[in-house]
Amino acid sequence: MLAFNKILRFEKLIQQRPVCLFRSLHKESIPVSWEKPKIGWTKLNFDGSSKPEVGKASIGGLFRNHKAEFLLGYAESIGKANSIIAELAALRRGLELVLENGWSDVWLEGDAKTLLQIIAQRRQIRCAEAQRQISDIKLIIPEINNCVLTHVYREGNRAADKFAKLGHCYGTPQIWQHIPPDEVLSIVQEDAEARLVFSKKLSKKADSVKWEKPKIGWTKLNFDGSSKGKTGKASIGGVFRNHKAEFLLGFAESIGEANSTIAELAALKRGLELVLENGFRDVWLEGDAKALLDIIVKRKKDFKCVEVQRQVSDVNSILPKLNGCIVSHVYREGNRAADKFAQIGHQLEEPRIWWNVPPDEVVAIVHEDAEGKIVLRRR
Repeated sequence: MLAFNKILRFEKLIQQRPVCLFRSLHKESIPVSWEKPKIGWTKLNFDGSSKPEVGKASIGGLFRNHKAEFLLGYAESIGKANSIIAELAALRRGLELVLENGWSDVWLEGDAKTLLQIIAQRRQIRCAEAQRQISDIKLIIPEINNCVLTHVYREGNRAADKFAKLGHCYGTPQIWQHIPPDEVLSIVQEDAEARLVFSKKLSKKADSVKWEKPKIGWTKLNFDGSSKGKTGKASIGGVFRNHKAEFLLGFAESIGEANSTIAELAALKRGLELVLENGFRDVWLEGDAKALLDIIVKRKKDFKCVEVQRQVSDVNSILPKLNGCIVSHVYREGNRAADKFAQIGHQLEEPRIWWNVPPDEVVAIVHEDAEGKIVLRRR
């Protein structure tokens, strides 16, 4: 992510489960949402508009609070620029307005995924003007108390898009405070009411997947193993949560060379050891490796691999010590937190455990799971 850690400190932004917009997949639809920030936060949606035929570009954006109330909007023409520079200019102008208005906790959201990857340093760009814009942005963000940067499909960014298009119509920069212009009023109201919108751009079908909470009195362990095919290096990780989706404990470690099956078994075994060490009695075990879970549930005993045989034997020796135990499979989209812990394991020289507070890399996923976020699995 960004060089500064404020983007990584993903606060619990969503005040309530978002009501969905929809992005169509042929005849099926997937949920897209404009989401309100939590109390005390301000949300900026920004956008850039470039007309290739004339080379003219404009920018726009708007700020709203946790009630989806309109606080401020802006729009202006920026002359000749491509779409990336326009998007960067829109974000930079929005950040300048953040400082001018004294907003301390801000959620930044745009619909240009490429731009967000550039900001997060996942993509390189050679254009001098773009580099200048990025430099300006990175100078401003550390001045904000808390800051989150996210991507949304354009169906969740319609108001910012409209402001950006308005920028083409003005010779001087425009600011609207408290009351949006007539061209945007209906979209702001629809966002506040979560009106459904449809798009037909994606081509693959998708299933909705989400992490499920355990029932009261139960603890849920999500576990995962990671094996890098080129090097054979493997790591494991997992996370324990209660019926409120509260983070209890996380673990991660490197286990040397191992294939994916052994890594998954090692993750489950380590999780079960932590179950006993922490006195969890009724435990729901969940992983995304269906073949492994079938081995455990069906009590398979004959394996050609000696290490697999040993891991399975260890797991089966621990399971009877639990008061209550459920084993289930989930698609990897519902196992993201465990996957992240397993990825962290590659970076560690010694086993690591986190109690009560997850590491920064996992905070966002834990919050999204707690809020019941739906993640799409492409078929």
